[in-house]
Amino acid sequence: MGIEARFECDVLSDVRYGDLEEQAVDIYRPAVGRSSSDERLPAVLHLHGGAWRKGDKDMLAGASRGLASRGFVVFTANYRLARRGRNRWPACWEDVRTLLEWVLEGGEDLGVDVSRIGAVGYSAGAHLAALLGTRPETAKHIRCVVDFFGPSHLGPGRRRVGQYILFGRMRPPRATVESASPALLVSQDTPPFMIIHGCSDRMVPVEQSKILHEALAAEGTEVRLCLFEGQPHAFVRPDRNGELSPEALKAFREVSDFLSTHLGPCMPGRDRSRDSGSPGST
Repeated sequence: MGIEARFECDVLSDVRYGDLEEQAVDIYRPAVGRSSSDERLPAVLHLHGGAWRKGDKDMLAGASRGLASRGFVVFTANYRLARRGRNRWPACWEDVRTLLEWVLEGGEDLGVDVSRIGAVGYSAGAHLAALLGTRPETAKHIRCVVDFFGPSHLGPGRRRVGQYILFGRMRPPRATVESASPALLVSQDTPPFMIIHGCSDRMVPVEQSKILHEALAAEGTEVRLCLFEGQPHAFVRPDRNGELSPEALKAFREVSDFLSTHLGPCMPGRDRSRDSGSPGST
């Protein structure tokens, strides 16, 4: 992931966060300080992409270890995928909301400070992470969001952002669109956002991130928009055997700093104020 490691990490694989087969999560926890029963670390909910119809938590194993090595407890989750006419909206959202509720209820037993939870997602997973930060029932529990090239507005006329995959129709009811569009749900309760997008993305147009940035800025929410010229979707270059670009590695390092700023220090005995960081820039 391009993040300098500070700690080794332990991994708990395929932990159930719900009753459904797809509701499984891998938990990556820093190995440091395990003997301290009163130590509580910040948590990151980590959500894979795949156009809501494919993908798996294993895709993020390296990135999860990278984040855990910086002192976060990372919950890298599967969620229901829209396949063969099943699991249309809001199935994926219900799973992500259930994951958050599960962490809030039992996170302390896993060494988590449940008052310091952030969300990080990629593509379709970024859409779900952004919903965690904008839907009123969950935003109050989320301290910050990192959105990697995610859809933010799923209304008619928004080019190629998967309305049919998610909803099963090209023109879903307006209320459905609004409930699934982070850019339409921003409020004064929305936490700080960091948005990262490649300007040459042909799968999720960069306009999707610009729309979300504009909505956040209009509400006065702290937001940082990082655009990378010439970068494709997921910052992966097919002509380079799928290797991440230097720009992607730079973005990942900045993400670690953003999370540390808004989730507080990852070790006990230091200030944990939500407002310890300076306002972000655009």
